Amino acid sequence: MIGVPREAILEDYAVTGVNRRHVAEQAGPLIAELGLVMDEVRTFFESPPAALSAALGYLDREYGGAAGYLREAGGVESERLDALREGLLSR
Repeated sequence: MIGVPREAILEDYAVTGVNRRHVAEQAGPLIAELGLVMDEVRTFFESPPAALSAALGYLDREYGGAAGYLREAGGVESERLDALREGLLSR
């Protein structure tokens, strides 16, 4: 969508999981209070690159990519996508 190589996106996504490891442990008391088991919900706190790769693959197949999805399913106008792309790349 914005011209960043997919591999760079997946690598960045994986780092999110590393940087957020402590979130599951912090949520431990709430998880227990809700009667849930940490091992059963831990995946909700992770960010495996394979999951994002599968999601991006789906967007590619069904919509021609993330921009197509935002246009078709989200009703986002091309001008707004261009402004988003410009804003993200200028940082």
